[in-house]
Amino acid sequence: MRKWIFLAGATGSEAAGSMSLTAALDQPGWYSLVIAWWVASFAFLSTVLRTDCRWASPTALGAPWESRSPQPWRH
Repeated sequence: MRKWIFLAGATGSEAAGSMSLTAALDQPGWYSLVIAWWVASFAFLSTVLRTDCRWASPTALGAPWESRSPQPWRH
């Protein structure tokens, strides 16, 4: 259950960082908030990936180099 909370935190902080980036176009002071939100997003995401979540393995994410098939893009 904790991994879902951290995943929601990563998604929310990335969305807040993107919205702050839009605001930073008019007022450059917002760039510090953009950096803070994105650092928080990567911290949450790294926490999610360090927990025991099998769905976040490279194979589940579609990384072809982790597949056992010699050509995973062909069926």
